[in-house]
Amino acid sequence: MKQRDIFIVSQDGLSPQANQIAIEAIHELMECFPIYKNDYPITNLGAWKDSGYIYPENGRVYLAPYKSTRWHIENAKRVAIDDGRPHQLNASTLFQTMQEDPTNKEIPQFTILLTKDDLYPSSNMNYCLGMGDEGIGCVVSARRFSDENGNIVDRENFKTVLMHEFGHVIGLTYEGRENSADIYGTHCTDEDGLCIMQQRVDGNFSDITRARLALKRENLPPICSDCIKAGNRFFANERQQSNVNKIVRQTLNDLGIYR
Repeated sequence: MKQRDIFIVSQDGLSPQANQIAIEAIHELMECFPIYKNDYPITNLGAWKDSGYIYPENGRVYLAPYKSTRWHIENAKRVAIDDGRPHQLNASTLFQTMQEDPTNKEIPQFTILLTKDDLYPSSNMNYCLGMGDEGIGCVVSARRFSDENGNIVDRENFKTVLMHEFGHVIGLTYEGRENSADIYGTHCTDEDGLCIMQQRVDGNFSDITRARLALKRENLPPICSDCIKAGNRFFANERQQSNVNKIVRQTLNDLGIYR
């Protein structure tokens, strides 16, 4: 039974390569959870625009709030300009508007937002490759994996970062988990050094990518047993909550009380 959609959306002008790599990355990670993977269909929405995403006022055309990926991007860009970073996007602002987006309540979903512009999380950090938040979604920039023409040339490292950030979305390193540490958010401390849910504060995921590809050749998962256990915990809780909601709705219907 479907629990949530996984929607992949992207900034205008981003190479379609990025969306395809994202699809591959999420499929690869969800293979670690065969019981649940079919509950979360993936849809590529590209540079998403809803009906009425623009409106005229006083002779000018404006973007309607929450009606397009472009609105989220422009909102984050304004904050970046105020911070003196005109060539970046404020990732924290993107997260805030994603979390507040009414469509998240209307359609149960995880959103993966891909950007062509560089990201930074706060004024005291130069940049970040991406950010992910449990139960909401993630933002990942293709900028540092692309050439000057916007073509993604570092495909496998980009895929590793996508998988890493989506791992946060599905609770692989939830706060308080054993074998984890708070390093710019909770991350895995896998002693073998192979799990993609480790953190690289310098932004270089090359060694984790090499480990992931070596494991893939052996048909082994890119995450450790603790992360697999955490993911199964997350998905089981989602199913349980869905069943409870179904029972509540049926009970209300039986009583003639509609929601």
